[in-house]
Amino acid sequence: MKTLFQDCKGTIPEIAGCSCENLLCVQVKDDEEGTVTPGVFWLKIQDGLWHRFFIDCSLYYLSWTEYEELEQHDLEDEDFPVLDVGEKFGLCDRKILKVEMSQNESESKQEGNLKIYFDEGQILTHTCGEKGSKLTIS
Repeated sequence: MKTLFQDCKGTIPEIAGCSCENLLCVQVKDDEEGTVTPGVFWLKIQDGLWHRFFIDCSLYYLSWTEYEELEQHDLEDEDFPVLDVGEKFGLCDRKILKVEMSQNESESKQEGNLKIYFDEGQILTHTCGEKGSKLTIS
């Protein structure tokens, strides 16, 4: 494991120019509300490495680490369903142009925002704040 980024704002230049081979999201179930929200992401890029990333919901900073292999047990818990984001939104084989993290802080709101920019204009946005975690693809 190698940590590439662990901060509230900034970019991850090591990923720019790489192609997305696979992008998975391990989701978190909220039993009280019956909702499922994004949790930990696994991105496999063209060099064969897996990248695990998530926004720490208490500090709103991004943790981004690199692994040689994905452990299957990370994807096999019934309480944490896996969404194949790459397949569902057509992000596989797309080139990643930029990865950036920002943090919004005000008296009324605190949240971390991760954006992954893909060629052909697609943007994956993961927002994590006091109101929970949200994933959008635009």
